Amino acid sequence: MKFSHLLLSISLLAIATSCSFASSGNLDPEPRFEARAWLESNPNPYAFAGNRFASTEEALAFVNMLYEAGASEVYVTGIYDEEWRIDAEGGPYADTLIIHLPLNTESRKILFEISNEEAVSEGFLPEKDTGQEELLLWWD
Repeated sequence: MKFSHLLLSISLLAIATSCSFASSGNLDPEPRFEARAWLESNPNPYAFAGNRFASTEEALAFVNMLYEAGASEVYVTGIYDEEWRIDAEGGPYADTLIIHLPLNTESRKILFEISNEEAVSEGFLPEKDTGQEELLLWWD
């Protein structure tokens, strides 16, 4: 029950604000896992945001791009790990990334551009850099 409430809260926050959700502090959806390690160890061939990424490998390439752009850390959250899903799909599924932002101004600018491109493509408003520590990307 607690997990379903968490998913509903994340979904409502993302819908109410934008695809890239910013905060002055750390975002706190639980659980969160380092994205590369989670994707690389997940046997589900379509483990992340299937309406955006055609495969786990494509999602991993996106995460690697975020790191190359300067993300301090990238986390996966919004995880669906029901037993039936793991049996049917081979592993858990997720639809949310949290980007921990660096202090470097140029890297932050690039990460906001990437995040805002995703937000706009999903019909959400772009996010401004107000010094927040993290951005949330969610694909429905």
